[in-house]
Amino acid sequence: MSHAGYHPVLDPALSPPFPQAVLPMLRNPQLRKNVAHAIDVIQAKRGRLVADADEGGKMSVPVSARQRIIDRIHSATISVAKGPGELEGAYAALPRSYVCAGRLSGEDRIALMIERLREYDAEVVAIA
Repeated sequence: MSHAGYHPVLDPALSPPFPQAVLPMLRNPQLRKNVAHAIDVIQAKRGRLVADADEGGKMSVPVSARQRIIDRIHSATISVAKGPGELEGAYAALPRSYVCAGRLSGEDRIALMIERLREYDAEVVAIA
């Protein structure tokens, strides 16, 4: 990849020293902006894991992926219920507008089930 007249030399034995090689790239404002953004992202991620270790403090323990997922679920559902009693009430208050009872008789339900099973090439044996 080249940037505005800059053609990198990929062989370390032939490439110029880093301070000299980086100058043409730093003259490109968009590339400079991209590098600054990448550095910010890396430092933010590092900061979450290392915390104040740079100042001689203890390293923080990274939060596990499982705990992050639990925290996100908790924060998303916190407005629904705050305690076990409220959870039961919230569950009871959920709208249930779906059909709770069918219109077919027992015989008709069995016939429909047999028909659907046969559509999937299932072998159905009816007994009494």
